[in-house]
Amino acid sequence: MDGTKIDRLWKDAGWRGALTVLMGSPQLSKDGRVWQHVDLDREEIRFAKILRDGTFSSGERTLIEIAASLFNQDVTVNLWGAFNRLDEHSTEVAIAAICNFARIRGLDNHFTNRDISQLNRNVRQR
Repeated sequence: MDGTKIDRLWKDAGWRGALTVLMGSPQLSKDGRVWQHVDLDREEIRFAKILRDGTFSSGERTLIEIAASLFNQDVTVNLWGAFNRLDEHSTEVAIAAICNFARIRGLDNHFTNRDISQLNRNVRQR
């Protein structure tokens, strides 16, 4: 994956939020069911197709729904229900995605300081 392209897309709030989830989750960052529907060259993520796959765990699906909601204003997520389904690490990823979307810094969150270098390393390992 092209780090320069990610740097450019990272400037957009929706991409920041979605990529934080998709690249920050150990399960999703290497999942072909997700990445076959991510096209950085066309600058699109086909979340409807990703979510049609019924084989995700409830936690994985919830993270994808949160990413889709941050990426597209037409997707809504009930955060009360979402956070009740997530484990501790997935909750941290979701909160980091919201913080990155809103450009909130200073929280005790290792994803909020635009640590793209780490995200790029995760992508290269796939």
